[in-house]
This record gives sequence, C-alpha cells and structure tokens, in this order.
Amino acid sequence: MDSIASISIMKRRNRRVRSLTFGLALAFGFAMLSGLPAQRLSAQESIGNGLRKLTNGNLTLITDLPLDQELKSWPDVLRQAIERWDQLWTVPEEKKQSLALTAFLIGDKSIFQAAGYLDGIPEFDDGFQVANRIFIMEQPSEYYRRHLFLHEATHWIMYRYFGGAGSPWFMEGMADMFATHRWSDGKLTLGVIPSDARLFPHWGRFKRLREMVQHGEAPTLASVLRFGNQRENRIDRYVWSWAACVFFWNHPEYQRAIVDAASPPLNYSMELSDRLRKNLADRWAIVEADWNGFITEFDFGFETQRSMIALGDRPHLGVASVLNQPTKVSIQADRGWQDSGLFMQKGESIEIRANGQWVISTTDPASPWQASAQGVTYRYYRNQPMGRLVATIATIRGGNQPSLWNVIPVGDLTTIQATEDGVLLLKINEPAGKLFDNSGELTVELRRPL
Repeated sequence: MDSIASISIMKRRNRRVRSLTFGLALAFGFAMLSGLPAQRLSAQESIGNGLRKLTNGNLTLITDLPLDQELKSWPDVLRQAIERWDQLWTVPEEKKQSLALTAFLIGDKSIFQAAGYLDGIPEFDDGFQVANRIFIMEQPSEYYRRHLFLHEATHWIMYRYFGGAGSPWFMEGMADMFATHRWSDGKLTLGVIPSDARLFPHWGRFKRLREMVQHGEAPTLASVLRFGNQRENRIDRYVWSWAACVFFWNHPEYQRAIVDAASPPLNYSMELSDRLRKNLADRWAIVEADWNGFITEFDFGFETQRSMIALGDRPHLGVASVLNQPTKVSIQADRGWQDSGLFMQKGESIEIRANGQWVISTTDPASPWQASAQGVTYRYYRNQPMGRLVATIATIRGGNQPSLWNVIPVGDLTTIQATEDGVLLLKINEPAGKLFDNSGELTVELRRPL
C-alpha cells in the first residue's frame, strides 16, 4: 500500500455547532473514489491573445497551453477531490454551495500580464492562491503539474471551508499531503505516500528529505512548527511541512492532538502551532524522539501502520530496566523498529543473541531469500547485508538538534554499549518500503554480559 493510513474523523460533541473536526478517516488510505463518470465539457473556447478557456462544473481553466486530454480531465480531478474533502470533513452545507474556482495555467507569464490577470498578484515561482483564483506555472511533467493544481486547490478549499489554513507549516503541509496523489483510469486517490519515484516524476520530496537527513540538516519538529512564510528555502519548508503532517495525522499517540489544534476557524498565524505544542507539552521530548525515528526511516513505500514508532506506548519510559536473567523477545520480519522492552542507561552493556530464520522477498516472488540474523550478502542496505538483525538506542532528550537514530549491526551475536540513555529497539535491515512482503521472525535473547 502506498496511501496514507489511519487519520480519523472524530466528530466532537459539545463543541462549536457544526464545526470541522478536521480529522481524516481511520482507514484513511484516502480510499480511491469509486469510478465516477467524467462530465461532458460544457464550454471550451478561445478568448483571444493566445488564451483558451475551459469551463466545467466547479472549474474555469484559463491557459495559453493547448487544451489536451490531460487538461480536459482537470474539472473531473477537482470534482472528485471536492467529493473526497466533503467525505473527510464535517462542513456546514451552506459552505459547500456555489464553490467556483478559476485556475490559470501559465506557460508564458507575459501573456497573462498583458491580459491583466496577474495585476495585484505577487511574484511566485510555481503556484499561488488568492481567494477563488489559483495560478500554476507549467511544469516538466503532467504528474507534477497536476500535483501543483491540487496543492493550490487545497489552499482554496481550506480558505472557503474554514476561513484559513492554519500556521504556515500546516497550510503547506496539508496542501502537499493532499496534492500527492494517484490519477489512474479516471479515478483519483489523494494523499498517497509514493512507492516508486518513476510514478511521481519531478516530485522530489523524498530525495531532498534523504539528502538533508544524511547531511545532518534535518530540522527538529519544534522548528518545523515555527516555519514562517519567507521565500528562502521554500522547497525545504514544503518537504518538512509535508513530512510533519504525515507524521501527526498518522501517529497513534498524536493524532488527537492535531485534530484538536486544527479545529476551525483557522487563520494564518502561529495559533495552531501554539495549540499543538500546548496539547503535547508534557511529553514533547518523546514526540521529538518519535519524529527522529520517523525521519530516519521515511522513504518510498513507507507504511504508517507498519513502521510508525510510538515510544510513549511503553510503561515506565525513562526508567532503567532490571534484567536479572535472560529475556527473550520475538522480532518480526515485516515490521519496522520493535521495542525490546529495555531502557538502557549510558555506559550499560547488553548481549544480544538471535536464532531462527526469516524470509526476505525479492524481485522474483518464486525465489525469496531465507536469511538468518546475519542477513544475505547478495544485497546490502545501509552498508550491512540485507536481512541482518540491527539495533538502535532511541534517545529521548529533546533539545535544539535532532538526534537521528544510529543503526547498530547485530547479526546472530553481539554486545552493544549504550552511549546515551535510551530505548533498545530491533528490526530487520531493510528499507521501510520493502517490509510488506517479508515473513517469519527471530527469537532474540537479551542478557547482561558475563
């Protein structure tokens, strides 16, 4: 699966009458809309000066580009998006009436300037939304052009439904989350987590995220929540705003906090960020630790229910575990980081011994690899054999710098020493997007070194 999972619609009682609950369905996958028939074009005409206009349903599209079949599908893309938004959000019926959007798709800016369409519009690079108008620059791929269309349309619908779109990170993150989509055979799926870069040409969010993580440039979650509207490093802000929205909306421990913080009416101030920090103030160090684990693994094919980390689920977090005798735990091949049950103090050592086999699927389903805890040396990931048992000590310390998780090779027998206080986690050495077709488990024994 490559769609965002587990964002719940929580209709609140005893709150503002008919207010938006701003949650997204627990089976959110942004489920693919059932095949709705495309509407017949109602108007398509030249309006002079090299411009063409297409009007259909909620959308008027004005462009200097040829109205090919891809652009003729945009009214249906918008119609299905609106229907999906209406399913996900509790919105008063009167706000759903008379929704009309004018989109300007621009190949040559000078043509639109001469026609007066850009009067009063500030300079923009790729897209811009104001009231019931959106502006989109032509892009090098159909996918990314449609992505920008949905991104700006999300700004528009949030403005129409809720009066604003929240703090800057939330405004851009929600728009990019909805815009990351699949359009196939006339059916729209919103909010997917891409599984293959080839299907999302020129999108590039994961590429930039991984670069920043590898170079130690990833932001803390607290700093994402303070993003402003400045134009500097705009793409980086989009990348991390999108990642933060995916994190909050899909995390089992923090979903309710974002739902509450995003209750309408919304504006464009830091109010939403302040409410969210207040909701999570008593556990912010754990939130940052979960964020560190999330961005360490977040990549193509990431499945939130399989790989999302929730350190706050464990009892007595932060209290060193007492290990008077060997303890055994099972580590599944098809899951992300799994809690060993141990909280280690700095300087403490633990011996890890693993037995059993698990199965790693390959590009040929008929010949999967069976691997022990040592992994298989036919393929490597993170400089270790694929399928090797690995560990990390997840630190919980807060601070102004992210503490990305250091992956420690384990194999069938090793002793590790904690360099900081933290939770001992274990997993198979494989990308998060490749876990789904694994099977089997290892039995892992933990003991104090002799």
